[in-house]
Amino acid sequence: MKKIALIGAGNPRWQESITEFQKEVGTVYTDWTFRLRDFELKLLRNQIESDGKFKVYFYESKSSGGDMKIRLVGHVSDFVTSKNIITECPDLDYCYLESGKSNIDVRSWLKITRFETITRPMELSEFWDYRTRRRITPSHLKSSFAYVADTKEIETQVVEDEEEGYYDLYLEESFMEDEIATKPEMMGLGELELVDRQKVTPAGRPDLIFYKKEYDLHIIVELKKYEITKADIEQATRYHEWGRKEYGNRLVTILLGYWIEEDVLPRLEDLKKNDSGIYAMVYDNQFRIL
Repeated sequence: MKKIALIGAGNPRWQESITEFQKEVGTVYTDWTFRLRDFELKLLRNQIESDGKFKVYFYESKSSGGDMKIRLVGHVSDFVTSKNIITECPDLDYCYLESGKSNIDVRSWLKITRFETITRPMELSEFWDYRTRRRITPSHLKSSFAYVADTKEIETQVVEDEEEGYYDLYLEESFMEDEIATKPEMMGLGELELVDRQKVTPAGRPDLIFYKKEYDLHIIVELKKYEITKADIEQATRYHEWGRKEYGNRLVTILLGYWIEEDVLPRLEDLKKNDSGIYAMVYDNQFRIL
């Protein structure tokens, strides 16, 4: 299951105070003022259902005199959110705000049941931004920013949690392309001949093109380091339409990714039923194609 975490700012004094408050009362609500997208909210809900929590990392912002490093992690067991601004804390007895107010304008309230202090302070650049698919680059401004982090990369780069059994690979797309180009049999399609790589076409540059002589069949392969999205389906469709003009109807186009977004599954099923020639495959954390 895809996992994400939140990263937000909190000055050292606030971090110390809210930690003490949580120890006293057991649970604490704190505010999250940044907007979360619907699919991110869904992922966070799924994590709570499966793991009982998701994590929020707090860094010390420049605006509060901090060094932009992360020293505190909160375990969020529930949250209240709205598309509109929320003003009232869900439970005033367990609400903690630095200002002492309970009716500030926020996007979400996070229910934190436990804090843990990180022995080795973490840099923001150790995390991968879930939205941009790039390492987080701390702002040079003194303003505070929030991020949605991809915990797949966090677990890989920072810690391997044996209790959760959550191990993931850190591979560059170019490495995966090299592997399949030299070992096409790993796709389970038999003996294939490599025709081209990164071929420049009017539809774009498909990663790999193979030919299966036994069936007089061309195969276009497009690799994705992360999930297969609706945009990827559209890209594969463009490649497939170009391929039919180039090679004729004996053509298959394959999208290969680490996982498939749920809202894409119905579209893939329709393509399969209509015998479109466009398919999706996934690989596991050892780059074994399933």
